Amino acid sequence: MKKVTVIVLMLFTALSYAQGIELNGTISAEDNQIKNVADPTQAQDAATKVYVDGVVITTQQASDITTNTAKVGITGQQASDITSNTAKTVITTDQANAIVTNMAKVGITAAQSNAIVANTAKTGYTEVLVSANTDVEANTAKVGMPAGTATGEMNYYNGTAWVVITPSVNEGAALQMIAGVPTWTGGTPPPPTSQVSNGAGGFYTFLSHNLGADTSLDPHTPAEGLNGDYYQWGKNAPDAGVDALIGSTWGDQGGSTANGNWTPNAKGPQDPCPAGFRVPSQAEWIAVRNNNTASRTASDWNISATNFGTALHYGPDASTKLLTLPAAGTRSRTNGALEERGVFGYFWSSTEDGIYAYNFYFQNVDEYPANNYRDRGFSVRCIAE
Repeated sequence: MKKVTVIVLMLFTALSYAQGIELNGTISAEDNQIKNVADPTQAQDAATKVYVDGVVITTQQASDITTNTAKVGITGQQASDITSNTAKTVITTDQANAIVTNMAKVGITAAQSNAIVANTAKTGYTEVLVSANTDVEANTAKVGMPAGTATGEMNYYNGTAWVVITPSVNEGAALQMIAGVPTWTGGTPPPPTSQVSNGAGGFYTFLSHNLGADTSLDPHTPAEGLNGDYYQWGKNAPDAGVDALIGSTWGDQGGSTANGNWTPNAKGPQDPCPAGFRVPSQAEWIAVRNNNTASRTASDWNISATNFGTALHYGPDASTKLLTLPAAGTRSRTNGALEERGVFGYFWSSTEDGIYAYNFYFQNVDEYPANNYRDRGFSVRCIAE
């Protein structure tokens, strides 16, 4: 105790005569307090308990910082700084700003940080891939891969370069590897089509054959196989073929003849035409007649169940056959009996007319737009949608 007293007396004596005290060696207070110590200003200054408590964050304070709520022992300015991500303890203002703006990061150079923000150069990416980055995002040009020009095109790599695989037009075609090359095989070829003027500077595209006809035959050379089936208006299936009824009684196939089953200029819910085609409207049939030249093939325009040699043709002139319509006759509305084959051709339109429906029919001297009972059996020729 005497030693401490002597030291304290020496300190007070020195303070009375000097601005500062310089001590060398070890100083021990022998478990006694040193009072009235000023706040530190230099890195190696001694600090009081109050000062240390003000800068050290407790476990509760750390929890509060995480949840960003009230902070124990943190001033309003400190809480504001934590919330706004500005000044941080042991983080400089520049570092705080860099964190906010997503620029310089610890261990990441300024160039790397800028590249991450701009989504340009990436570590491990070649210069070519980097330059193509915009196109990759837009799903357009790819490095080394040719751009497609048609729906359904695909690319494969043959070991040296990317090669385009042309899509198949066949319905149900399968892609197979043949001799190491992806190849389309099989499927059903699309039906043949015929084009005639629509009178408005364009063309109507029709199927080249009646529904139910043999599509392997030349559509412009009349034959039994071109006759096709007979439909009641508004149905999605035929009631008779070339020679006989399809069901047990006339009219028991393909649904009803109700309004709206077939619709002009759009495919109706009961339309029997294949995908991409529909029953033509009466206006379209009239446009065909008015804007194309008619000609006829006929060995004999007489009614006969075996007369398959008569047909009407449309084209730009009398010698050009672009659309051929066989004179297949009709089926009776009462029992489906065959009538007028070899003399008349009857083709349904999708246009309604009260309890009737419009059709297009012809004989050996003229072609007519007309209406008829919906339960008659007529031919169907489809037009492209």
